[in-house]
Amino acid sequence: MLVRMARRAALNGAAALYFDLPGRGESAGEYASADIDAMINATLSAVRYMKGRGVQKVLLAGLCSGANIALAAGGLAPNDIAGVFAMSALPYQEERSAGLRLSRSLHQIKGYLKKALKFSTWKRLFKGEIDISGVAKTVSEDGRRNGDRNLKKSRRDLPEVVSRYAGAKQLMWGEKDPEGTGSRAYFERLFAGASKPADIYIVRGANHNYYGLQAQQGVLAVLDKFVFGAGETRPVE
Repeated sequence: MLVRMARRAALNGAAALYFDLPGRGESAGEYASADIDAMINATLSAVRYMKGRGVQKVLLAGLCSGANIALAAGGLAPNDIAGVFAMSALPYQEERSAGLRLSRSLHQIKGYLKKALKFSTWKRLFKGEIDISGVAKTVSEDGRRNGDRNLKKSRRDLPEVVSRYAGAKQLMWGEKDPEGTGSRAYFERLFAGASKPADIYIVRGANHNYYGLQAQQGVLAVLDKFVFGAGETRPVE
């Protein structure tokens, strides 16, 4: 989804940079050592890189925790980041309730159980293509490493930092995302006093990751408006 978004922005004449955060994808670093502050700092480094190459208006886009990081980066560098396109953002770790964490874990377990019934999953397992420890970490959702501090908690007060961000904010959730309703309510409260309100778009029929051609086309249509207007879209219900 993010690769398609970067290509779409480029086709519309924008300079687009897609990058993996530390310890993720093809980037260097250990997955278990990359805390949220390291990811925010890496994002700010990417912003400086683009500014150094002559980009005048920087927009950030992220999915799930990437959306949270993009919003935090915007709050920390509002003069450098004109807008944030945040997809499926979740309440910040400091303010997640035990009920929300349990609901997220149960939803993930349900998804993994469905995959466990497929022959292709077992085939990949026997080939060593599935990271069992990674699955366990995802389901546990505790973000800890060897009893250390929660790596998903920042040393900063991120809710306060994000609430002050006055740039363009396009927030988006899938209609079928089980965490979408609660997350939307959380960010509506967070930006209640913002000088520039956040636009909210609900993608019909989409889940947390926007699988499906129709859902992705909906995302890209909103992205087009955001790239050209830096967030001057209107909420769609």
